[in-house]
Amino acid sequence: MREAKSGLIINTSSMVGQISAPYFSTYAATKHALEGYLQGLRYEVASFGIDIAIVQPGPFPTGLSAAGQEPTRTDVLDSYGELAKIPAAMFEEFGKFMQSDQAPDPHMVVDAYLALADMPTGKRPTRTAVGLVWGVDEINAAKQPIQDHVLREMQLEEFLGGVDA
Repeated sequence: MREAKSGLIINTSSMVGQISAPYFSTYAATKHALEGYLQGLRYEVASFGIDIAIVQPGPFPTGLSAAGQEPTRTDVLDSYGELAKIPAAMFEEFGKFMQSDQAPDPHMVVDAYLALADMPTGKRPTRTAVGLVWGVDEINAAKQPIQDHVLREMQLEEFLGGVDA
């Protein structure tokens, strides 16, 4: 891609890469780390004509929650008292919603990838929230200008090829 002075790298993160919820802390940490890495990489490769884009799906009926395992340390879970019941209740209600007619269509993520691929180089947004995003799109709209302002303050304007269009 560097030799060709052209390229597009799209990574799938999650809306949880911008927000964190109780009982999702480990998952959120992995997505926050991915987003931090990609934000920096976007600046590093922009001058080579390479775009980095992050797709942030909200919840979709994909079976991810069904892949979870029951906790083995029930003594730790029991120490939370009534709060220990929250994850099971959340996943039960969430599962019902994902089986309903209101559940978002996973093809929306594919459509987001295709839309990003069709955009001109240098004009792709850093982050694209998809589906039920609960305000993450608003966080994204505010975050990139702040990030770019920090680089300007650090006198690193030459890296601003990664600025959102």
